Amino acid sequence: MKRPGSAMTGLDLAIVTTDTRLARILAGDNRECAVELWVLQLQIQAAVESRLLYGRVSPFDFSNDRWSSPAKDHFKIIRDGLFAQCARLTLYCRSNNLIGLLSAMTGGATLADASKSAGVLMSADFESRFGDLKLQLPLAVRPSMHLPTRDYFRWSTNKVSPLDMCSCDSASICSLVKSELFLVGGEEDRELANFAIDLLSADTGLEFADLDAWRIGDLELLVLPGLTERGGALVHLNTVSCGMSVQVDQPLASGANGFRVNARLLNDGAVVHSASTVIAAEAAYPVTVNLNWPSTLEAIRDEFVLEIEAQNSQTGTNWLCYQWGVFLVREIGQTMHFVGGQALFKSDWLSKALRPSHMSRLEEAQRITRHTKSTESVIGGRVADPWVTANRHVKSMVSSLVPPISEGRFFLRYSEGDNTGRLELAEWISRLLANHRGDHVAWFDPYMEDVGIHLLNAYGSNSGTYTIFTGTGRSESTPWWKRLYAWAKGGAPSEGRSDPRIQNLLAACKVWVKQYGTVRLRVFGLPQKDLHDRMVLVRDAQMRPVAGYHLSNSLQKANENYPLLITPIPTDVLQRVLDYSDGLLRSSASPAGGQSGGVVKLKSLFDSEAREKELHSHIPTDVFGTARVGEILDWWLSSSDLAGLDALTLKEQLDIRGLLRDGELQDNVFNCLPANIWRDGLQLPNFNTAWDALGTILSSTMAGDSIYEAPDASVPSLRDDLLKYLDSDRPDAVQPPEQRIMVDMTTELRRSLFDLMKQAPDPQQYFSHDVTEVSWGDYYALKVLWATDPDALLTWVEAGAEERFRANRRRQLGLKCAARLIAFEVGRSCSPRQLEALLKSANGLLRWIGCTAFERIAHDDPKALAPSGFTSLLASDDRLNLLGWMTARAVRRNVPIRQALIQELQASMPARLDDATLKKSVDSMRNVVGKVYDTPPWMLREVLLHLVHNQRLEVDVVARLWFDELFNAWTKRDKQSIIFRADTEGYFTDEVASLCAAASVNVRKAILTKVSKEIEAHTRVVQRPFSAQINWSSYDQAFEMLLWISGYLGAWLEQSSRSGEIEHVLQLAEAALARRSEGEWARSSSKGLLRYRESHVPTAV
Repeated sequence: MKRPGSAMTGLDLAIVTTDTRLARILAGDNRECAVELWVLQLQIQAAVESRLLYGRVSPFDFSNDRWSSPAKDHFKIIRDGLFAQCARLTLYCRSNNLIGLLSAMTGGATLADASKSAGVLMSADFESRFGDLKLQLPLAVRPSMHLPTRDYFRWSTNKVSPLDMCSCDSASICSLVKSELFLVGGEEDRELANFAIDLLSADTGLEFADLDAWRIGDLELLVLPGLTERGGALVHLNTVSCGMSVQVDQPLASGANGFRVNARLLNDGAVVHSASTVIAAEAAYPVTVNLNWPSTLEAIRDEFVLEIEAQNSQTGTNWLCYQWGVFLVREIGQTMHFVGGQALFKSDWLSKALRPSHMSRLEEAQRITRHTKSTESVIGGRVADPWVTANRHVKSMVSSLVPPISEGRFFLRYSEGDNTGRLELAEWISRLLANHRGDHVAWFDPYMEDVGIHLLNAYGSNSGTYTIFTGTGRSESTPWWKRLYAWAKGGAPSEGRSDPRIQNLLAACKVWVKQYGTVRLRVFGLPQKDLHDRMVLVRDAQMRPVAGYHLSNSLQKANENYPLLITPIPTDVLQRVLDYSDGLLRSSASPAGGQSGGVVKLKSLFDSEAREKELHSHIPTDVFGTARVGEILDWWLSSSDLAGLDALTLKEQLDIRGLLRDGELQDNVFNCLPANIWRDGLQLPNFNTAWDALGTILSSTMAGDSIYEAPDASVPSLRDDLLKYLDSDRPDAVQPPEQRIMVDMTTELRRSLFDLMKQAPDPQQYFSHDVTEVSWGDYYALKVLWATDPDALLTWVEAGAEERFRANRRRQLGLKCAARLIAFEVGRSCSPRQLEALLKSANGLLRWIGCTAFERIAHDDPKALAPSGFTSLLASDDRLNLLGWMTARAVRRNVPIRQALIQELQASMPARLDDATLKKSVDSMRNVVGKVYDTPPWMLREVLLHLVHNQRLEVDVVARLWFDELFNAWTKRDKQSIIFRADTEGYFTDEVASLCAAASVNVRKAILTKVSKEIEAHTRVVQRPFSAQINWSSYDQAFEMLLWISGYLGAWLEQSSRSGEIEHVLQLAEAALARRSEGEWARSSSKGLLRYRESHVPTAV
């Protein structure tokens, strides 16, 4: 071996250049190759150093003998004084140029010098930035080895192909000191390693932090016998009855005069059947062979492995050229999570000292997520090869610099870093509780306070059980002089006073019960001296150990004065910890000294289930036992002898008068309220308690429904009394029941009318009818105000959007009840006065309810659409939005109302529409998902073409907007899938093509320019080597988008007389589509797009 620093050690480069398996790229002929180099550049002060992070050479179908790179540098700060970037350099050249390039670089030449000697071009900018790159010496050449496909074989070896779909022949030029790749100043830099490996993995689709760590620092030489130069598969598998059909499109290896196809069937990792067949030298390709197995093995097969060996009968040699395996699915486990209502809880503890850049994280950390529900279902002696040692060294180095993420965490002190330690802690707790939704979580913290209560309630689950064990009594940390000072001042001994920490903890429990509802939570107190360790212990429903964590500090003071370390408790230790904690609790729950009557040290401080049992309904079980009910009955009956009677006597008196039936108020006199209430109000002293009693009576009689028939006129005295009754801060108010419900009407009242129109269902669905969340007095106060003075009620509701009411539970529930009441009432009837109040409201939610009410009125009587009707109350823009929204919702309504809506909408639009006014008009008609087209599209045909024909709208304006909508469908879609239906997206695309054909020359040129750039973007994706492996979804969707664009251009071409420019752009799309074989298209899921493209581009394959 040569001394360190020499160009080569170990094997000679001829080992790979003479290997027939690598002849496709290293034969020195004119066949084309792709060279990709990922270069790590370090910038320290003004100096830039380039290091080869990874490189690969593979067959390709194009060459230009020129290096390319990102147009600009993108250096990122790693730490003070160190910047780095990872740049991908690409070269498409011929094999003879590649041989010259590799020979020069392995001889120690720079990339610039090697490229010049090999006849490869690079720009001056490229040379100045990357020309000094060298391979890190000393080097070795790893000979070719056949690497199997990734998905299946990764579990048995890390030497796998970079592709899932095809095995490969792989050799490499390997730096023997590549483990020094992340050295800076002689020290390994963890941040640099993480930065580089993350970028490299994302850009290659490989896993350099683990499975592919051995590849780091290599220049890998790859030949993929099972693929075409364009990446198309040459081997296709299809299942047949009790077997597998294998189709091979062409010979997989040069120099072979036959192939042997071997198959293995496995069960539980063991071979249960093998089959073999031969493809003869004279076979006509494509050739298909069948490999069968006994039917008795169908039910137990777990895995299938296919291998194809090339044979040369003249030399008697065989070599592997295809190795593929798959796990066969016999059972699928499925877990579904249903996200319930969400709200935010405000936490000063979390938000303290945070920078504005972290506000989105803060909002997410304050989100209450415990209403998410889940459901599960089951559908010795050898000489080491130098590259081996180098690979192992680099893998070991990567494992130490980029270790796998554990469950442990370390949070810096509050004053260090970005002050995000508490956010990170909250995020960790959120993930922990999300992973153990149905388990029992016990938290031991001697100094637990309100913060722990907030986090457990916010992130816990209704299906989980949470128990806190905290210290009680005098803290040993209290200085002696403070205790002495308290005694000298005559204060009670500390043992006799309430601990402020415990008070804060219990107050937090009560806040959650009142405002949001609580998880299943219990809090126990232990003597301070008996509780020291901070631990989180998780058990399942059978109390078996699941997980455990040790915390170095208490949660309340987490990372304030000292860092916080969270350490997972290993499984073998966890059981001992649980035994210790169980023993501690048993001893604390027993009387001291084992004597009956002794002091029990374990004290229950809070129990959510016990508290719920204590909660009483606000609806009295006996209406006659309600305070002042006799006085209200005197007022009702114009009598004077019922006030002050107890419940039994009152019932007897009512029964004597014949006013009871089965013990309840059932006489006709209680079918409606006394008429004088609509004239004089409730003229009784202490209105609030009187209305409490009246509300109870209304809830148990038919009189509550008579409010519907109240005169449509305000009763000032009653209005003023009811508004005072609804005062959120009234101390004597009947409070709503404490239930596990979350209400945030302040946020709902801040929603815009536009958002509600486009996103929300009808108000009656949005606010389902229910009256059980507020007292009967509050409910009937809201009902009377809506019937007699809707303006006053809406003013009260509008005020609820103020931040000061967010934490007031009675106000929040009252606002929700008011919204439900109004939504329900307008669904059955809505007086002109009520509708006018809703439409004139400044609040988006209330106006939305008014809009839906007006919609129902207009559907019954289209004359209501006239400008002189209710819509005259709205500004011109609001009237246009309302009519457009109603038109979009009336797509499937009867013809008369739809025609009337369209006529009024067209009349409401400006006399002449430009780009801005057209967009505003179209925005009002978008459907619930924000699109301008439905199934089928109607807006252009039914609304806009009439304006074009009447010269109120130019074709160019519509063409620009319609193309922008189509372009947004291409570029701003959901990245997970492409939705294309012939009667929707296809119809709309044809509309766009027709408008483009009728547009002016300037508009057509601008559109074609954008389309060309979009084609180029998708072409880059499908042409990139290994693109399918890097990101299959992106690769497949790029082809689908090219299909869509090609069909659009074909539809445009059919209607255009000036076709030269369109044909040129269409040819660009078709050339990119040609990279996919006919067989791949046949197996593609893009059937709808294929049919659409073929309908407009008849010559398309």
